[in-house]
Amino acid sequence: MCRFKFNDKNLDDEKRLDDLMDRLTVEEKTGFIPTWNQAVERLGISEYGIGGEGAHGFVSREECSTTFPQTIALASTWNRELLEKIGSIISLEARAFYNTHDRKGGLCLWFPTIDMERNPMWGRTEEGYGEDPYLTGELASSIIRGCQAETDGRVKATCAPKHFFANNNEKDRCTCSCSVTPRNMHEYFLEPFERVFKKAAPYSVMTSYNSVNGIPMIQNPMLKKIIIEKCGLGKRGHAVCDGGDFSQNVELHHYYESHEKTLQAAFRNGADAMTDNPELVCSTIKSALDKGMISEKELDEHVRNILRVRMKLGMFDENGCVFDDIGKECICMQSSAELAFQSCAESVVLLKNEKSGDGEKLLPLKPKKKIAVIGNMADRVYEDWYSGKMPYSVSVLDALKRDYDGEILFCDSDDRINLYTEDGRPLVLDESRILKAGRKGEKPADFKMEDWGFGAVTLFNEDFHCWLQTVDDMPSDHQPDLDEIEAFRKNGGNGRLECSAEKLLSWFVSSLFNFIPSGNKNEYYIRSWNSTSVRCNGSEIIADGSEDSSESSEIFIVKTVSDGIEKACASASECDEVLYICGNNPVINGKEEVDRPSLKMPERMSYILKKVHEKNKQIVLLVVSSYPYAMEEEAALCKSVLWCAHGLQEQGNGIAAVLCGQVSPSGHLTLSWYKDERQTASLDDYDVIGSRQTYRYFDGNVLFPFGYGLSYSDVSYTNGKISSDKIDSAGMEVSFDAENTGNMKAAFVPQLYIHEKNCRIEFAEKKLCGFEKIILHPGEKRRISFKVDYADFSVYDVELEEMIVQKGRAVLTVGNSCEDGQMIFEADVVPDHDEEKIKYRNFARKVWAWNFNEAFSYILDERRGHDIPAVFSSEKKCSIVYRNVLFKKGCYEFRACISSSAACYLNIWQRGRNTKLLSRISLPNTGDVCAVPGKKRRRIWTEICSEIFFMEEVNDIVFEIEGDAGIHWFKFNERK
Repeated sequence: MCRFKFNDKNLDDEKRLDDLMDRLTVEEKTGFIPTWNQAVERLGISEYGIGGEGAHGFVSREECSTTFPQTIALASTWNRELLEKIGSIISLEARAFYNTHDRKGGLCLWFPTIDMERNPMWGRTEEGYGEDPYLTGELASSIIRGCQAETDGRVKATCAPKHFFANNNEKDRCTCSCSVTPRNMHEYFLEPFERVFKKAAPYSVMTSYNSVNGIPMIQNPMLKKIIIEKCGLGKRGHAVCDGGDFSQNVELHHYYESHEKTLQAAFRNGADAMTDNPELVCSTIKSALDKGMISEKELDEHVRNILRVRMKLGMFDENGCVFDDIGKECICMQSSAELAFQSCAESVVLLKNEKSGDGEKLLPLKPKKKIAVIGNMADRVYEDWYSGKMPYSVSVLDALKRDYDGEILFCDSDDRINLYTEDGRPLVLDESRILKAGRKGEKPADFKMEDWGFGAVTLFNEDFHCWLQTVDDMPSDHQPDLDEIEAFRKNGGNGRLECSAEKLLSWFVSSLFNFIPSGNKNEYYIRSWNSTSVRCNGSEIIADGSEDSSESSEIFIVKTVSDGIEKACASASECDEVLYICGNNPVINGKEEVDRPSLKMPERMSYILKKVHEKNKQIVLLVVSSYPYAMEEEAALCKSVLWCAHGLQEQGNGIAAVLCGQVSPSGHLTLSWYKDERQTASLDDYDVIGSRQTYRYFDGNVLFPFGYGLSYSDVSYTNGKISSDKIDSAGMEVSFDAENTGNMKAAFVPQLYIHEKNCRIEFAEKKLCGFEKIILHPGEKRRISFKVDYADFSVYDVELEEMIVQKGRAVLTVGNSCEDGQMIFEADVVPDHDEEKIKYRNFARKVWAWNFNEAFSYILDERRGHDIPAVFSSEKKCSIVYRNVLFKKGCYEFRACISSSAACYLNIWQRGRNTKLLSRISLPNTGDVCAVPGKKRRRIWTEICSEIFFMEEVNDIVFEIEGDAGIHWFKFNERK
């Protein structure tokens, strides 16, 4: 426990920091920069680890804590008050663990994840709050406020929203650069971060692994410009990099050749704490100080930021912290479990509930029916990587057996199989649970074959109640660092197979197998989780990690003992109704480091539904998954469809309460559910506006829209009113009556969306700017008001290089989703500037190329030493469009700063009343003429000049880049 003795007990915190900093040596200061802070025993300062997880409950890998539903489920409640309460429990349990253990970590929590989920193919979809920055910012602010609520100027725990920013792909996440234009940046990706810092003032932020526009985020100038300066973190808390990212700047990004340069750039752009090997970080700091690359004053600034947060946590309070008495009794309290139940029940989204042949809706379930519960998600509760250890778990099947007043017939729909070698020897499990080839005639081991789709299979043995796994040396209880992964790649992969996995949760899921048909019936090649071949080595079954394991591939015979689909169909035939429960395992086919292979429903899952439908048309489909599916065909087969994310300890109780009608469903989607994955953009396309991503810009038809969710009751919105027929700096109020017109108490989420038409810069198709979760009894009516801020209509003007409100006609829509327009209002938007002055673009001054209006086949990458990126061609030809450029008729000198390789051209087109090629410029080769293999060279930039004649005054100008070239800036000088 830190008990630093201050010279004056009456000092405020900043004066205390002055006192503390004055007494630290340079070496001692250095030890605070790694996230594992070293102890300074002579001053009574103990070691402390910055970091901890709390995405949906405080995470202890060894001991139980309250586990709330996955983050995407919490967001689906659309309940600010509920999330604030959950945040309070998270910090309470974090402090209880801190007090009752070694007081060395777990109070600086790395959550919430507020990355924009523009694409549902992202592997970490369950960790975020959805695709809308307003909703994300509002809900994340609530959970942060709950976590960081102050008592006597101290907080139980602090939050670090992550990952700043434009982090929405797992493939190549440590090496990729995301191209983010100014409009996308300011209108979409930065909004949730700016909103949470404005509304909840977190004490930290975590940077992302990726680069943005060519610059790794640990040293990207946007960190300092937006988070440190604009959002005010610099005088409040610290910025921390993601795990291992300090060293990855050199080792994976290859941005700098030395760690000292990384440190220098990271410090100057606002990063404080380095989540990396402490010895590496400390030795780098010492070397950078010795070389004069950083000063002690700079070091002091970052150490001070780190210690300021520790002080806010009460670690330097001499007479003890106000939270010191929080003990084990605060962990897994009954009241916390009740909150977990509420959040699970409120997160369930009813997507469809049609009447069946008897005129009744299948949901809620009617008593005295015989129901077939089918699917291997019915009797299981799965954890994800950022969930704590559950104190208990209740499956949907468990809860239904307790709560449903009727007969239940359960079938998990999985096949039971035996395995044999090609020569007919059965695969058996010995007393040590090791898989071996037995003698012919010996009884083989029985496995339940769980098919998760896209080649992912797990094998569960019901005798040992464990999964078969490849036994390697890779740690499963934490995210491995670079050294561990490298050691595993060199030495791992040769593993015996044993039935010892009590759960599937691990960083690398060593229980995964891929059964590859050999071409003959029931004969397969088997690959382990890391693509090594499974083969028989004498009597031992191993995963062969040799360099060319394909040479050692061999065939195994699969014999089906019990056909799961046949059993499922038989169960469906016997029953009045079917409840088919399916979904994903949170660490299979989508997780941290693994993006989804497809948006489609897994093939076997879909096939089971179709076969069951042939036997019984009365189907309720319950999807328990971390993400949406493109399942138009499957949804059409079912009378009722529900979705929820994994709910953990209270999963079964919360879902059963909805199924049985004890609670009316009130969840709403935070992501668009597309009909087909072809409706989504590429996962590495961060141009949300240009490629029409998310409900804000998508102009097609989806399966289920953003904000959508049904209830067992009904709500109507009437008597709508707007406070003014214009929107100016004073804003506007939209008010209306919400009335429960059904016969059941229910929670509803009225939503307000805005659009602006007849404006110069295209506005989003729909934009959420208000919502509220309300509970209404049957017949109850309540007046709801939403404040519409002037700034809600802001867009980024690439000419002015700032957010502006433009003249136009506002359309305001109230409903239960982005497509449910129960009430529509219109008003004039009155800007606070003269629109005529900015009607046209001015190219007489230097124009940064990335301030285009539209572009195709481009990437944004840095010009080293400049904050503003350049525009490069990503393919053979790139088009960059600048609209409404005003010229006088006549001759102009065109100047531009470019970088190019050999045989590149810049074509300049005029697109007005007539389209015309104005100039075709052969670009000089500024790159290599004789490339040295393995030698990375920085781009060389130069200026070019050309003469151009304009015949029309207003034009769209199109730059067409042919070849590997880029443009940083340009201007047109009128020739006199």
